[in-house]
Amino acid sequence: MKIGKRLTMQFTVVVGLIFACVLIAVYLLALYNTQTIFYERLKERVFITANIFLENDELTKERIQSFEKKFAHSLPFEHIQIYDDKKSIVYTNDVKGSPVSPAILNSIIKNDELSFSEKERQYFGIHYKDNQGNFVITASAIDKFGGEKLNFLLLVCFSAYVFSLVLIYLVGKRFSRKALEPIINVMSQVRNITLSNLNLRVVEGKNKDEIDDLAHTFNDMLQRLQNSFEVEKTFISNASHELRTPLTVIIGELQVLLSKQRNIDELNSTSKVILDQSIQMKELVNSLLLLSQIEDSDKINFNEDVRLDELLLEITQNINSKYKSKPVHLNLGVLPDESQNLSITGNRLLLYSAISNLIENGIKFSYEKQVDCSLNYSKLKTEITVKDQGIGITESDIKQLFHPFFRADNARAFKGHGIGLSLSHKIIKKHSGEIAIKSSLNQGTSFIISF
Repeated sequence: MKIGKRLTMQFTVVVGLIFACVLIAVYLLALYNTQTIFYERLKERVFITANIFLENDELTKERIQSFEKKFAHSLPFEHIQIYDDKKSIVYTNDVKGSPVSPAILNSIIKNDELSFSEKERQYFGIHYKDNQGNFVITASAIDKFGGEKLNFLLLVCFSAYVFSLVLIYLVGKRFSRKALEPIINVMSQVRNITLSNLNLRVVEGKNKDEIDDLAHTFNDMLQRLQNSFEVEKTFISNASHELRTPLTVIIGELQVLLSKQRNIDELNSTSKVILDQSIQMKELVNSLLLLSQIEDSDKINFNEDVRLDELLLEITQNINSKYKSKPVHLNLGVLPDESQNLSITGNRLLLYSAISNLIENGIKFSYEKQVDCSLNYSKLKTEITVKDQGIGITESDIKQLFHPFFRADNARAFKGHGIGLSLSHKIIKKHSGEIAIKSSLNQGTSFIISF
């Protein structure tokens, strides 16, 4: 069931129940009021009967005539009875009328007066004490006029209820349609947005309500999707280009090699070019695979205990062993008293790859000049700084430096694919770290990693 129909049904049921309760209360109040008034009239008939038949020796002639005049105006199907101490009828206006049971007569004597009903007939009785003796006087009648009014009220209430239910349903249906119209408009706009027009946005209202929040949320999601698709498109384009270059070189070298007989020196030279390009292509593929695995981090164990000082010592030693000049200088600055404060939870192999990549980039872009790597601890954070003396980075290029395959203009003369920094950035992020960059052209660059 759709929300609009469900809202209409719920609105109809709730309002219908409330209206039914109100109508029932009105009917019950009318019933109570009608019965109360009729009991008062029966009580009046009882006292008139007492005055006419039991007090006539004590009343003036005019008073008796006044009571007899009132007595003449009987109630519908009226039945009056007077009982003596022996519960025998001493007077009745209708010999065919049913006598009151002894149990009820006893209740009237006990309570002095009593009102009750049997089926549609209402009764009122009193215990009347007189100088002639003690009597029980009862009066009963059928409130025909009151019953007709109650039946008419019941019909009116039922008709009003049925009519109101229909009206409530129609009003609720229109109300729900009007209330859901902004959501339907948002849904309609979203349906029209496809991969070919991701630049379109949902129109946001000015009411600052939940519908506007929904439209704003959709627009945020669409913006993120558009950015992701653009990054993916650029990534695929750059990856294709980077892979095509070594493949073109390999194919070209092989075609030249096969075009005629070659001597050993030419074979060695061509093989070296092919091997070099193949190694570059393998490194690129490995980097792309690692980048993909980091995005799907569920497949990677991030629960290892990694000591940052030990990790930096291992990285420094391994990199320095590859160069005669030993270009990496490690400075363990401010350290905590307890060594476990230098530990973080993560993946050791990935952290090794991220930090060593930053250091090797510093060596490459500073023509193998010294790169300073330092570790400093404070209660708020632990920082690793990699500072080189290289070509530097412009302010505009720093903003794009962590995008896959991005290479600054002054870095194109150096070998590389533009994957390393993006990879390092993602690894540090996965370890809840941050990377800040400080750089000046031709004066060097500092990468500050904070955990």
